[in-house]
Amino acid sequence: MRALLLHKKDINSDMLTFNLEGMIPAQITWVESFHDVVDFLLEDVPIDVFICQDYEDTNKLLKYLLTVNVAIPYILVGPGEVVDPDSFPDIRLLERVDSIYSVEQIADVVVDAIENEVIVPEKDNTEFFRIATELLLKVVPLKADIYIRLSKIKFVKMFRKGREFKPDDAKRYLESKKVNYLYIKKDDMNEFIGHFQNMLENILNSDHLSSEDQALLSASVHESIAEMQKLVGFTPEVKKLAEEGVRLTLRSIGKSPKLKNFMSTLDQYQGSYFSAHAIATAHVSCALALALHWPSDTTFKKLTLAAYFHDIALDQPEFSEFDGVDHILNTKPDFGGETEKRYRSHPYLASEMLKDIAEVPPDVDVIIMQHHERPDGSGFPRGLRHSQISPLAAVFIVAHDYVRFLFEDRYLLGREGFKRRFDYSEDSLKGTFKKAVEAIEF
Repeated sequence: MRALLLHKKDINSDMLTFNLEGMIPAQITWVESFHDVVDFLLEDVPIDVFICQDYEDTNKLLKYLLTVNVAIPYILVGPGEVVDPDSFPDIRLLERVDSIYSVEQIADVVVDAIENEVIVPEKDNTEFFRIATELLLKVVPLKADIYIRLSKIKFVKMFRKGREFKPDDAKRYLESKKVNYLYIKKDDMNEFIGHFQNMLENILNSDHLSSEDQALLSASVHESIAEMQKLVGFTPEVKKLAEEGVRLTLRSIGKSPKLKNFMSTLDQYQGSYFSAHAIATAHVSCALALALHWPSDTTFKKLTLAAYFHDIALDQPEFSEFDGVDHILNTKPDFGGETEKRYRSHPYLASEMLKDIAEVPPDVDVIIMQHHERPDGSGFPRGLRHSQISPLAAVFIVAHDYVRFLFEDRYLLGREGFKRRFDYSEDSLKGTFKKAVEAIEF
């Protein structure tokens, strides 16, 4: 669950957030203004409870929630008299606390509300299908209504079926409102798939998009395919889209991929890490293969297919942001049981899924199966050491690590910092692993 904390920050804010997250089963997001709250609601981030300072922005927030018919319970902080809870009878005030630093009191209120089912973390709504706004702009008009999400259970119709987005719509939703995703109903997915298919075919048959724009579009395409796969499975239509998505990614990579050419493109993508890192890993692994003098089309295709599908079987896409099981456990102590079992098996499940794609060259399943192995033998699912990991998988693993490095630490650390971050010791950094790390342009 997620709690949104609307309060002015001070030097102790980070410590307060840390303490609260240690006492309640929620991710705390701290914002300082009403406009930041609205951005979260409009940017596909559902909220289960508000913790609000008693000041004018909280008044605005409660009025806004009433206008969109969303009743998220809240805790009021401070002895002020700006907010009158009686003016908002449809929104549950859990309790008023004296100070934002009354951490134990706030935690007790939240835990009690969960136990009494006043706060009920919402399950994902599977009636709607999420589409990156930028991608949707390329396939409208649709014979389908288009929605915006205000919470996991509250969707508001923004455009009626057949409406065509204009350039001003793109500017308003992508730039001004920062709405990265819009929704259609699951029943209208086939309508979207047909337009999506035509859009991809037109792009693949023309040269009007730059390689940078193709890379950005590849990430949006990948994200939509992953969403479709979760909702309806790997149907023939979804498989066909996946094949064309791989072709688009390969085209954006080109014949001579360079790491430095991809950096600015990476910064422009506004979608999920899940898809951004998949497309980035395709580019980086092909650039490393070129640096190692393996520039064949077949090698590029193998690495790109592996990048496209290596995490496709993850039930929770956010797990793609973690290095492995230990990293998840350090962040999510309740990780375990079936969730951990499914996570540990996702390399195998993804490699099995890939068998349904036409004309997959050999070795791709091996790359996917080994993408969480480590050269020192600490990885999974088999705990292989560097001498047991295939050369292409070694290149892929280094590329996968380097992509995380690009997102996290690229302005702070050089090659030695990269090696420390991913435990590339002198004992394990041998063979293809050593060559791939040394080939990275820092």
